[in-house]
Amino acid sequence: MFYYQADSTGNVHTDNAVRGNITSANQITFSRATSSGTISGHWWVVEDTGTNWDVDRVDVTVTGTTNAVLFDAVNMNKTMVVGSYSGGNLDDIIDGGASIYLSSPTQITVVRGGTDDTIDATVYIIEFSGETMVQRGEISYNGFQTSLTDPISSVSLGDSMAWIPTGWINTGHCTSEGTGSSDNLDVMIRARLTSDSVITGERNNNGGNDAVLHWEVVEWERVANKINLEEQWTIVRDYYLGAEIALRTGSFNGSEPLRVDFWNSSNQWMTLGNLSANSWNNYTIGSFITSENFTIRLKGTIDAVDTVKDSWQIDASIIRLLGKADGEIPVNSDSSDVDSSLNIGVHSNFTAHKSGPDASYDVLTETKYLNTTLVDEEGFEGTWVPSGWSSTGGWSNETDQAHNGLVSADIDGVVNITLIDNESFESLLKRFNKRVQQDRILSEVRRREYFEKPSIKRKRKEAAKKRKSARASKGALRR
Repeated sequence: MFYYQADSTGNVHTDNAVRGNITSANQITFSRATSSGTISGHWWVVEDTGTNWDVDRVDVTVTGTTNAVLFDAVNMNKTMVVGSYSGGNLDDIIDGGASIYLSSPTQITVVRGGTDDTIDATVYIIEFSGETMVQRGEISYNGFQTSLTDPISSVSLGDSMAWIPTGWINTGHCTSEGTGSSDNLDVMIRARLTSDSVITGERNNNGGNDAVLHWEVVEWERVANKINLEEQWTIVRDYYLGAEIALRTGSFNGSEPLRVDFWNSSNQWMTLGNLSANSWNNYTIGSFITSENFTIRLKGTIDAVDTVKDSWQIDASIIRLLGKADGEIPVNSDSSDVDSSLNIGVHSNFTAHKSGPDASYDVLTETKYLNTTLVDEEGFEGTWVPSGWSSTGGWSNETDQAHNGLVSADIDGVVNITLIDNESFESLLKRFNKRVQQDRILSEVRRREYFEKPSIKRKRKEAAKKRKSARASKGALRR
């Protein structure tokens, strides 16, 4: 990725359109058609040393108004494009102003308004494997229109950016004449996010030419603002059927309900209810207290992508013991972890939470949580089927797959051998080895021994198909 400026002595595009590409493992090359004037700027090479993205590169030559190049299929919702180009005799903006964009999962298109000389473009296609999401579209300008908008799906502004795939001067391309000296302003377009659901493209139009801008919006993290905080009483010495838990609340900021769960004797969370603001919230718990420790969880109720950071004021959390042991026991610990899961969210002042009610509040606030599940390509870490998920046998006629509405998982490779009465260990081992061979587990282990990039995997599969097709054709000729 790079940007630059040109001095005033160069021609519009012949000298000032710069193409950048990585030409070796330790070299980046910049080129332009002619050499009048001086170009100066800055560049970055960004390398992913893990598995967060996969990069493909295509080169496109345009002799007419448009050309398209095919490549291995990508997920358009997870792919951004970085392109640059140079050209020959491109004094007019209609010839030298071009747009580069992803026109289908397998195709990059470069388009301009005119046909003089040739444009040579280098395009990098970056497909993300994590939670990064990409939207794209186009804005068409007629005549002297200068500022237009396009709606987008709501994004987190703190994690998103507007991007124009044609990298060198953030341009669109003229679709009308575009031959005047001031027509450059018609395609020098700024794209920016003006709200979480609107992208705006702005130009300073002097020539009155029609133009088209292709844009992308990259949301680097699909995050959820979540809260999942435990608190615990560790001194519940006397308990009766009339005991209740009482939570005094203040105001709430946001619309997401905050739910109260308790940890039962079967080591499961059970729901008491959702809190109401500015009131006492009382729940009978006497029959649920089975030891000196009693744990509740304050949990948000939106598990999907949630860009709003809600907060809740808590004045006090008390267990009221009713009967001959009348009294109130304030909560005294926020460090419990009965379910061995990550606590999400923050307390502003847990001491105020313990000492109320006195109108001194502990503010519970959601924090950003990356909305991922630990699922690999063919396995699942944890108990199958995961809590809150539904099993399904609809994929590939398998019965070991599940989904939760957002993420899907598949667990394979489990070998289950039942010992037959009076069977020897040697016989059991022989049957086990045979089952391992039948299920091709060892070959699968060898296949997964090293990470294979998605683009290489696609190319390997395509090559296998071609070899298979060639063998079939030879067999048909012999017959």
